[in-house]
Amino acid sequence: MPLKHSKSIAKQKRDIRLFLQHDAPRIVGVEAKKHIASNFKQQGFVDLPFKKWQERKQKERSRRAVLTRTGRLKNSIDYRTYTGRVRVFSADVPYAEAHNNGAEIKGTQRVRSHRRTNKRTGKKYTVNSFTREMDHKIPQRKFIGNSKVLDYKINKKLYSRIFKIMNK
Repeated sequence: MPLKHSKSIAKQKRDIRLFLQHDAPRIVGVEAKKHIASNFKQQGFVDLPFKKWQERKQKERSRRAVLTRTGRLKNSIDYRTYTGRVRVFSADVPYAEAHNNGAEIKGTQRVRSHRRTNKRTGKKYTVNSFTREMDHKIPQRKFIGNSKVLDYKINKKLYSRIFKIMNK
């Protein structure tokens, strides 16, 4: 003799499985994207503890936020959902990894000859080709990564949706 509530338990199991495969990755992606945007707004990596980004050396543009000139890096953050999975990434910005992980650039840069215009006088002149040694360190300013705060937000959303499914 089948149990009285076996159909509703089977339906709940199916609904939870479908939620975890299809809706949960989208919820995780949206939360991650909002969390990364808040990292840019607070100028640091929101985690326990909060890790503020190092200030830039040139202070002439101090009114602008760190890691923000055009907003291209912040706006390039996107996510893709797959069945039961989500992938958050920076789409088309080549310098995203260097800022997120920090980088050290060493080597020789070759500059071709080119023409320039003097801003004060307006006269044009030719700059001869030359080489220069590069030894530049980009400090780590993490904006994408594992965060306990983000995990908490995601778990809270997912658990509330699962409890709604179970209480139908």
